[in-house]
Amino acid sequence: MTEEQTGKTETTQGPPVLLAREDRIAVITLNRPDDGNRWRKEMLLAFEPIVEALHRQVGAF
Repeated sequence: MTEEQTGKTETTQGPPVLLAREDRIAVITLNRPDDGNRWRKEMLLAFEPIVEALHRQVGAF
């Protein structure tokens, strides 16, 4: 499985949201374990574009 690291806000921890894809299966991982993966603005700003892009791609199949 290849992993795409996606997110608008990156820190030394890497992007707040990770996307791994294989064929038509996508796994979205919240990447702030030190913060309990709390749903903060940083997480939302990284998560929304990923989900929107996945929705557009589903329509193409």
